[in-house]
Amino acid sequence: MTELHMNLDDLQDEEHSNQPSPNEYNDEFQNVFDFPDFIEMRPILRNAVRILAEESFNKPFLPVEASHRAVELETKLEKETRKYADQKKVYPNQLDEWADLTRLYTNVLQVISKPEKIDTQTEDLIYAVDQTRKALRNLPKMQVGVGELYDANAQQKIKRHTFYDFLLQELVVPYVKDKSKNVNANNLTDDGQIFLKRISAYVFRDWDAYLTHKYDDEHILKNKRNLSDSEYYDQLEQLEIKYADKEYSDVISNCFREFEKKLVPQYIERIDIFNTVLPEEIFVNQNKLHDELRNIIKKHFLIDENGYEHVMDAPINAIKQKYKVYKELFN
Repeated sequence: MTELHMNLDDLQDEEHSNQPSPNEYNDEFQNVFDFPDFIEMRPILRNAVRILAEESFNKPFLPVEASHRAVELETKLEKETRKYADQKKVYPNQLDEWADLTRLYTNVLQVISKPEKIDTQTEDLIYAVDQTRKALRNLPKMQVGVGELYDANAQQKIKRHTFYDFLLQELVVPYVKDKSKNVNANNLTDDGQIFLKRISAYVFRDWDAYLTHKYDDEHILKNKRNLSDSEYYDQLEQLEIKYADKEYSDVISNCFREFEKKLVPQYIERIDIFNTVLPEEIFVNQNKLHDELRNIIKKHFLIDENGYEHVMDAPINAIKQKYKVYKELFN
């Protein structure tokens, strides 16, 4: 265990300190969510956000209410941070939002720095969060212009020539009506349009919030009365099938990691899953790089010879087989 004490006086908000001019900001934005070991650090950050979410209530609350608020807060933290990391400036209409975000990082630092003894992963997270906070504080403030404000309920769009744009174009290939025309929703069959909406939903889904709903549904089912064993397992099976599409989260993540290994740094310096515009040659057919990336998608999405993906086949079959055994044992 490493003992680490931070002077919390150094964590006071400095949103209104002198900032560099737009031409002076040349440093790489240190984003905690992009740190190499963030997967290991995330549970610590998530716990800190949960504590802040609980502290935000001014009246008694249910655990599920705190969980939902924590998920919303963490989502906001990540999306706003990525926005400013990509934007590399702050517009006049964003000053309040930017100040609140910087203050939130200060509060997170205070929570994770509070224990007297801190392990290595927490120490790494403290460093990463502090670097992100400093990067935010150092962003140049624009005198003119208008920037996008975070809206949790806003309908998001996939940007052209990004990872997700390439991914969806490949997945909808078997549904294209006219191969000689551009791939878009109007050029898809009815089944293709339904498929596109379903896959697009996975792109922007908050998987943590999604699983929170799953836990809520499981809790409700466990507390149902007068269910026979058969009825209980039938409903539990349907519940697992309903949320089995969590598989797409892992598939998309693994696919993106392979894209990253293939493209960085040979073709691009870094890649953000939502915002980075990929090299033009990727979108040209009969191109070696294009074909290599297509094969990555085919591998992870289990695409058959006709172009259809089969991500859910194995998980659904496994669930059905499991409950078939349960029902045979308890009947």
